[in-house]
Amino acid sequence: MEIIMRNLCFLLTLVATLLLPGRLIAAALPQDEKLITGQLDNGLRYMIYPHAQPKDQVNLWLQIHTGSLQEEDNERGVAHFVEHMMFNGTKTWPGNKVIETFESMGLRFGRDVNAYTSYDETVYQVSLPTTQKQNLQQVMAIFSEWSNAATFEKLEVDAERGVITEEWRAHQDAKWRTSQARRPFLLANTRNLDREPIGLMDTVATVTPAQLRQFYQRWYQPNNMTFIVVGDIDSKEALALIKDNLSKLPANKAAENRVWPTKAENHLRFNIINDKENRVNGIALYYRLPMVQVNDEQSFIEQAEWSMLVQLFNQRLQERIQSGELKTISGGTARSVKIAPDYQSLFFRVNARDDNMQDAANALMAELATIDQHGFSAEELDDVKSTRLTWLKNAVDQQAERDLRMLTSRLASSSLNNTPFLSPEETYQLSKRLWQQITVQSLAEKWQQLRKNQDAFWEQMVNNEVAAKKALSPAAILALEKEYANKKLAAYIFPGRNLSLTVDADPQAEISSKETLAENLTSLTLSNGARVILAKSAGEEQKLQIIAVSNKGDLSFPAQQKSLIALANKAVSGSGVGELSSSSLKRWSAENSVTMSSKVSGMNTLLSVSVRTNNPEPGFQLINQRITHSTINDNIWASLQNAQIQALKTLDQ
Repeated sequence: MEIIMRNLCFLLTLVATLLLPGRLIAAALPQDEKLITGQLDNGLRYMIYPHAQPKDQVNLWLQIHTGSLQEEDNERGVAHFVEHMMFNGTKTWPGNKVIETFESMGLRFGRDVNAYTSYDETVYQVSLPTTQKQNLQQVMAIFSEWSNAATFEKLEVDAERGVITEEWRAHQDAKWRTSQARRPFLLANTRNLDREPIGLMDTVATVTPAQLRQFYQRWYQPNNMTFIVVGDIDSKEALALIKDNLSKLPANKAAENRVWPTKAENHLRFNIINDKENRVNGIALYYRLPMVQVNDEQSFIEQAEWSMLVQLFNQRLQERIQSGELKTISGGTARSVKIAPDYQSLFFRVNARDDNMQDAANALMAELATIDQHGFSAEELDDVKSTRLTWLKNAVDQQAERDLRMLTSRLASSSLNNTPFLSPEETYQLSKRLWQQITVQSLAEKWQQLRKNQDAFWEQMVNNEVAAKKALSPAAILALEKEYANKKLAAYIFPGRNLSLTVDADPQAEISSKETLAENLTSLTLSNGARVILAKSAGEEQKLQIIAVSNKGDLSFPAQQKSLIALANKAVSGSGVGELSSSSLKRWSAENSVTMSSKVSGMNTLLSVSVRTNNPEPGFQLINQRITHSTINDNIWASLQNAQIQALKTLDQ
């Protein structure tokens, strides 16, 4: 009896502990019920996801769970080279016959047929109509031979060396040079540092067909593959295609994918990147920290916290720039990026006005120190949560319209990282429930965890010698950090959101004439002189497209004003409308499921608005206000001017 009571007390204590506020059982996340997964007897895994839009279209992707990280020292570039060779000969389709076969189906390389090699994977992609059953069968046969019957003929290998070298040479620009200068700091102690997918050109020049074949046979085995089918295709038909064409692949085992855990570089570093083609001068603080793999409710919350910190920083920074509170910088951003399979980086960057690196450093230090001292307010957090939940609710309502390529890419990511694939509805419901545990206090703890992280580096980007001379020394940066840590700073006051878009109550224009131009195409002339063309699209579209066209474009003005007009269009697009600020307009647009873009070209200016057919009025309100009450935020205009001036300076050097 004593043992039973002791066990009962333990059980009650355990239950009470799990029910304490702030404690969470690491519950697994639910897989999207539409997703069909399985594994063939030879080890090949598959994912099938029915998606009706676009009609009669399907994406077929073959994912090899190996990229450049698995290359030996003498193989750097081989994973990418093997990818290229899949289009240069298989047993049934020698030489260029693979490409010719795709072209005979009306498929274009780059648009419908493509491939890529990353650090972690190699993926082959084909998008084609489902109505041509013979083509589907033939494409699946090609996938089968890509998996097991590539030929690596010497003539084809030698010809491809030049193609890869040109691909490498085409990327030798300022962006590439900046990336190369950043890599030793960002990727320190990672396998990624010396395993760029493009590889070494010495390897590309000397690798033999036998070496390519060895890599291929080592990794291109069914147990190291996932086949993904997404689109307007019956799931039983998709599974039959997979089994008929891929189940006969020999059940050989691929080599084991090795893992190289990233070791923290726990000391502050300093980097200056000086390149005359850099578009801006600026300063950034990078942190490196373990990647959060979202596979249960705890990690779902943790990833949301990191993501919200980035969004809160960006939202506050943009508000302060646009309101004129922060005039010493021309822009800035925060982002999180994956830097290794197990590591990510969060960085905070501001762009200097002209060459003033000191002002840029002061601005970034002040923003970071203000958050250190005061955190983010409940109003800011509520606003971010509300905006995000609106986006997620819109995603639920519009899930039938999801982009086919984006959807397939998300499934490939789920497969690669072995994480659940959530439905839009589950994502929305989980967020609504679990985000209640994210508070200003929990975010403050997360922020302090980040700021105490010693695995960090300061980076200054400059594009001229004047700016380079104004770059801060490591000692100056450390002194400035200490100064702001000891300075008492005022808390940020969230301005709130005005989310009303008021249209003037002018008398409505009447239809003065109506003309049928063609079937499902009607022209209306209104009493105010506007002409309206009504075009009914085929099918049951859930979105209404509204396009306003004027008869003046950039060719309507002197040629020397073309760049000024493009800049003005950017300023108008980035500013608010009427009484709505830019950030308020973004929130209003999200809540009303409206998107808008503008283009000035040739003899026309186009305003394009997309809105849901079951609530079209916000779309018409927005296009009315953009035409009649557009504003240009002075600070946005000044920032754009400064960026343009800096870009022009780089051309003069």
